[in-house]
Amino acid sequence: MKRSELAGEVSRRLGAEHIVICGMGATTFTWRALNSPTPTYYSADPMGLSPGLALGFAVSRPRNDIVLLVGDGDLVMNLSALLAWAQAAPENLRMVVFHNHRYETGGGQAIPAGDRLRLDEVAAAMGIGWTARTGADDAALSPGEAIDALLAARGPAMLVVDLEAETAEYADLGDISGAEDRTEFQRQIRSV
Repeated sequence: MKRSELAGEVSRRLGAEHIVICGMGATTFTWRALNSPTPTYYSADPMGLSPGLALGFAVSRPRNDIVLLVGDGDLVMNLSALLAWAQAAPENLRMVVFHNHRYETGGGQAIPAGDRLRLDEVAAAMGIGWTARTGADDAALSPGEAIDALLAARGPAMLVVDLEAETAEYADLGDISGAEDRTEFQRQIRSV
């Protein structure tokens, strides 16, 4: 499965109650290219920041379902954030990990031991109540079924989707600034 296919599967399943927090790099470029109508907050540097942002949104907006879209390289920069997720245990918090075993945006370098990394097992060991993995040969659920199960699960929950390694295409973001992007996000969530 490619990043764009996974992003499309997620987008098709989100409703008016969802807010997306998007990790940096290739995940952001892929999600932006979809033009999903779901209100989305795009995190920026540093790597590893988005799990904490998603937790903050989940705690502050309990009536919304918060979905973090994050690359595996971004997540491994701050795995300790999963401990905070487990401690706070917001039922409205879910994560989809785009797992291709590489730091894609930085040039495609392999994540150390990335071929052996089982982020679903790491998350479960850290106290995340619902975890699953799909996209691998031994996966029990198809990616679509796994996304449905994630969205139905009581959070905090994490789905790891094994993806093909592919070059990250840098999106043309036009002339929009980070401040304008955040202002648009704030406008969108007023009605959610």
